[in-house]
This record gives sequence, structure tokens and C-alpha cells, in this order.
Amino acid sequence: MKLLIRCITLSLIFMYCFNGAVNAEVLPKTKPEKVGLSGDRIERIDKALTSWVNDEKIAGAVTMIARHGKIAHIGVYGSQDREAGVPMSEDTIFAIASMTKPITSLAVLMLYEEGHFLLSDPISKYIPAFENMRVVLPGYEDSEDPPTVPAKRPITIRHLLLHTAGLSYGSGAHAIHYRKAGISELRSPEHTIEEMTLAIVKLPLLFHPGDDYCYSLSDDVLGYFVEVISGMPFDQFIEERIFKPLGMNDTSFYVPEDKKHRLAALYQTLEDSSLEKRPPNKKDMSKPSEQRHFSGGGGLYSTVYDYALFCQMLLNGGELNGVRLVSRKTVEMLSANGIGDIDPKLREGGDKWGLGGVSVRTKYFTDVSILPPGCYMKTGAYTTHFWINPSDDMFGIFMIQLQPLNWDLMHLYMVLGTQAITD
Repeated sequence: MKLLIRCITLSLIFMYCFNGAVNAEVLPKTKPEKVGLSGDRIERIDKALTSWVNDEKIAGAVTMIARHGKIAHIGVYGSQDREAGVPMSEDTIFAIASMTKPITSLAVLMLYEEGHFLLSDPISKYIPAFENMRVVLPGYEDSEDPPTVPAKRPITIRHLLLHTAGLSYGSGAHAIHYRKAGISELRSPEHTIEEMTLAIVKLPLLFHPGDDYCYSLSDDVLGYFVEVISGMPFDQFIEERIFKPLGMNDTSFYVPEDKKHRLAALYQTLEDSSLEKRPPNKKDMSKPSEQRHFSGGGGLYSTVYDYALFCQMLLNGGELNGVRLVSRKTVEMLSANGIGDIDPKLREGGDKWGLGGVSVRTKYFTDVSILPPGCYMKTGAYTTHFWINPSDDMFGIFMIQLQPLNWDLMHLYMVLGTQAITD
């Protein structure tokens, strides 16, 4: 038995070292000065994050700045689990919530590139239940049985990618309808994304498709759409078509038992600004056989290194380490303003929304960030974030586990990363 345990332990160590070696080969570490960054200015990141831990704004974090295909800075701060005395580490696993959306959008666009559909196609062509959608009349959004009118136009795949379909997350004025339909319950591990989608189609839309923007469950619907088009379960599709080719070995909808010791605890900021550790959610406690809900809008777990591979692939124009997932033109499309003059009222520091499940910077010097136009980014509900800056060939990743989402810390990190550029 001791020999068996020793063999298993050595195998796990080898697997971790091998994965780390692969990541190091694809994204090697370098000194900041070799990629046009100031080492002294990079140290401001360490000072800020250390102070956030010491001031108990956060329990811990892992951050990364990469430029010209090399990691110029990786920071590890505080605790993965403060109460258990587990320090944060470079391979800590985080629930990345809405940072799942760009991965889902990429899956859709991969199938689009293969000629399976046009973005202008009605989603009802592939999911017939979306036919004959209706829109609630203005002023009756919070009515239990509101008057509705037929939608002026069908929901297209493009509308879903851009969150202009008229769906929502079931908050605000739309809450009563989503609550009545039990959408929250249908987002739990035992229900499929098909079941949730077929419940959503019975609800009235907030507005006519294409007329406005509302952050929504569109990416969850798109996850089911990927299943319909590919004939594969959504989790299997992104595992086979995205994660394995890129080497994202720690990214999935479920944290295996042998990796749960690396899962960061989730904390909540209380009214007195103190931190309280939250109990594990139902999904974290479930077994693989119980996990049936693969949320395209927010279900993935990942690490800073894994997500860095995804960011570098996008920064490279759709290719990484000899593996091409999409064309350069598709990356340009997914990272461009797709909603025109519509104001999405984003808080991420971007100005518009793109087909890639990202907010897109279209003007200089917003109130919260010094990122230039052309940058795109995404934030997760547990205070995880990434930004990609194509014009300066760099990206940054910031991972914490904290609710409610702390926008100020995330915006400060974008400033800290960008101010280090010297060339």
C-alpha cells in the first residue's frame, strides 16, 4: 500500500511539473525590461496587492502581466484559504464565472468558421422553440402577467453573442418572470442547459431583438446551441476543441477530487468591510456524475496560467504554439464594437460589447482606466478579470475570490499593469 501511495504521489508530481514545463515553454518568464516594461513600476503591483491583503480587503490573489509572448510578472499574495492556513500559489484554481463567456463565444465562432451557420441566422432555425417570441410592453416589465406584442424580428445568433436578444439574468424589471419560471433552480448542477433554455423561451423579451443591450443568459443559450450544432455535450466540445489544443489542463466545469486542495475559498465583504469566508457552493461539493449543467455564461474553473494561454492565443490572432483555433479576421471581429451606438453601461472599463463575450474599449481615457482603444476585457462575478491590449502586445490577468465583485480593485490593477509600459 505504501508503495502504491508513493507511486501515485510521484505520478501527480510529474503531471504537475510536466504541465508547468509545457506552460513555461509556451509562455516563458522574462525580466520586465526585456519586454519594454519597467521593473520598478511593476513593483507597484506587489506593493498594492500586499497592502490589499494586509488591510484585509482580500484574502489573496494571483496576478500576471505578459508582453511579447513572455510573462514579465506573476504575483502571488495572501491566502488561498485564510482560515485553513493554505497560502495562495501560482497553480491555485479559481471559479472564473463570466470569464467563461469569451470561451463560449469562441466555441460558437469556431463552428461559424466551419460554415455551419451565418451569424444572421435566426436561432429558431436550430432551436425551433425560439419561434414566435414576444416582447413585454414598456412599463409592464415587472407585472406578473404583462401585455406583450410579437417581436419585430427573430433573435439571431449575432443577437445572442452581443446580448442584444432581449434576454436578461432575471434581475431588475425582469426578475418576476424569471423567478416564476424557476430559472435559478434550472441553473443548478442537476439540470441541463437544454432544460434551462427551453424554459427561457417561454418568457417575454425585455425589448425587440437588436434594439438594446442587456447582460443576460445568452451565453448559456449559446452553450446549448453548440451542443445542437456539434452533436457533442458542451463541456466535451470545449475540452476537445479548445482546452486540449491549448494545453489548458486545469480548466473545466468541475474540479476533480485530486485538485480540490488547490481550489480557492470564496470570501464576502461584509457591511463593516471585514471578510467572511463563504461555505462551498453546491457545485463545488458535487461529484462529476451529478454535474449536468455546463453554463456557457459562468460555469468554468481555471488558473492564471491556463487562462494566460487563452489570452495569448487571442493576442496572437487565433493561434498558439502551432495550433490555430480561429482566423486572425475572426479575432478582429470578436474584439470589435458589435453594438454600434447602443450604450451598454458597462462597468468593466470598456465602452462597447463585442461578439467575443468581451467589453471593448473604443475611446481614450475613461474614468476608470488608461487602457487605449482596441483593448478588450472580461470580468467574473467573483472578482476575476483579464484585459488584452493588442496595440502594446500585452495582457493582464487578475484573480481573486470575492463577492460582491470589487470593481475598484479590478480597475486599479488595469492601471498598475498599463503604467509599467516604457517604450
